[in-house]
Amino acid sequence: MSASPPLDALIVDDHAPMRVMMRRILEKSGVVASIREARQAAEAITLLDESGAGLVLCDQSMPGMSGVELIGALRADPRHARTCILLISGHADTALAERARRRSEWRSGETDQRARIA
Repeated sequence: MSASPPLDALIVDDHAPMRVMMRRILEKSGVVASIREARQAAEAITLLDESGAGLVLCDQSMPGMSGVELIGALRADPRHARTCILLISGHADTALAERARRRSEWRSGETDQRARIA
């Protein structure tokens, strides 16, 4: 099995310290080619529409559109329907986790090897 090519990543979080921490983790992982940042979901959608990303790390609780809402918006757009998304939350809310899981399922029902990088 050949190694997957490095991914372009997008970090979406309204708190700068969290973006810094996630950036450091990604940089040390060796699986990303580039890392961009957005402070809110609307900015993330604009960046993704401009040049896409293979991986999105997204905070759940942000002003405006939440992380779960961002997942729904990305899955509804064919250009982003197969983007790997990791939703990050400090809340231990199983209902939230289930909503995120339902919104993040591949439309085609297929899995993607890139989703297993962790």
